[in-house]
Order: sequence, then C-alpha cells, then structure tokens
Amino acid sequence: MGDELLAAGRRRNGPDHISTLRNACWVGADRRKVHRLDEAIELLTDTFERGKQHAPTEDYPTWLSGHLLAFTHTEAGHLEEAVGLGREVLAARRRLHGPDHVFTLMTACCLGANLRDTQHMSEAIDLLTDAFRRGRRNAPDKDWPTWSTGYELTLTLVTAGRLSEAAEVGTEVFAARRRLFGPDDIDTLGAAWNLAAILRQTGRFDAAIELLAESYDRARHSACAEHEPILTWGYELAVTLARAGRLDDAVCRSFPPPLEMAVDR
Repeated sequence: MGDELLAAGRRRNGPDHISTLRNACWVGADRRKVHRLDEAIELLTDTFERGKQHAPTEDYPTWLSGHLLAFTHTEAGHLEEAVGLGREVLAARRRLHGPDHVFTLMTACCLGANLRDTQHMSEAIDLLTDAFRRGRRNAPDKDWPTWSTGYELTLTLVTAGRLSEAAEVGTEVFAARRRLFGPDDIDTLGAAWNLAAILRQTGRFDAAIELLAESYDRARHSACAEHEPILTWGYELAVTLARAGRLDDAVCRSFPPPLEMAVDR
C-alpha cells in the first residue's frame, strides 16, 4: 500500500515535492522494519539527497530521512556509513532545533553508540555524556532519548574500562527505568542485568548476586519470560555465585550450560 501511494504521489506531484519525500521517508522506514534493508537504504538515500537539495530546513522529511538512513545502515552493519550520516544529521539538528531538543538528543544517542562500535571511544564518551546530561535536565521522564543514552553511555564506559563511572551511570539508569516502567519491565530488567555485570567485574559480588537474583526471579514470573536473553540469566547468576566462592548455591542456580563453564569463567 505504501509503495502504491508513493508511486501515485510521484506521478501527481513529482519526486522532489515535500509530500512525496515525506511519503518516501515512511515507506523507507517500513521497509527497514520488515528487514528489506537494501531497498530501505536505496529509497532513504534518494529521499535524503533530494531533501537536502529542496528542503534543507525541514526536519521532516529531510533530516528524519537522514536519521532513519543512518539507523538502517547500522542494522545492515555499515557502521562507518552510519557514523558519517550521524555526524551530518546531528550538526543539522543542532542548527535547526538547538542542542537540547529531543530530536537532537536522539541523533546524539545513536551516533554515540556507533562511534563506540567503530572504536572512536573518547568521542563517543564525550558525546553520550553531553547528551545524557542534557536529557536529564530537559527530558527526565523520557526513556528515549534520556535513559537510553545513559544505557549506551554505561556500555561505552565499560568498553573503555572505566568501570566505576559505568557503575555510577548504570545505577542511575536502573533507578530511573524502575521508576518509569516498574520493576518487571524488560528495559528495567535489562538495566539491572547490565548493572549486575558491572558490579561483578568490580568485585562487588554480594550486590551483583542480590540484583541478579531479584531480576531473574521477576523475569521468570512476568511477560519477559518469553524473551530469549532472560533464559541465560540463571546461568549468569550461577557464574556470579561461583566467582564469589558460593559453589553450592551456584549448583542450585545452575542453568545449562554446565556449572564447570561457570567456574571457568
């Protein structure tokens, strides 16, 4: 249906009309959602280039198309392309909306994650730290982008080996998601698992065990139990118990893979 409407709009208004470009933006987004990534990239690239030429001051469709194109390149594994596009879109959104606008912060979050994954670690930390600070001040009740940015910053700090800072940010993200979504939400539990892993790496085994045990038990008795990653949490708890020297408890909590693997880790 979207393709038919897009074709009709092109015939009626031409390929460069703003309504045509807006339709193309959403058709490209729909193609990404159904994993037609090559087709999505082709359409979003054309839309973005036309938008920059004919509607450079319009976030929708021009810079939204660029944002979606960068996101699609990320999903396709084209990280360098995603970084280049992210830089361009971020600069434009800062210019159009200012540095504190939610659109600007969304782009900063995505770009920061891609910078991390392409080993631009210092730049990623600086960008995510700034976006997280602005989000907490201007959009404290929005998980996206504020607390999602905090989550990405936590992962980046861990990757950079800055564990004490990661634990501090991770604790804040976990508390915020628990407040916003409740203790049983998949995003809250994901933040808990991430924080527990950091606590384990810093030798704070008791705190990690308490957090993992509570989160695993909540996940098993909630709708989150259907999420495949949850199935590994019992094993992660066994790993942490084993590292803390509580082998009998680890046996009780062991989840396939076997306990020997937990001890080895």
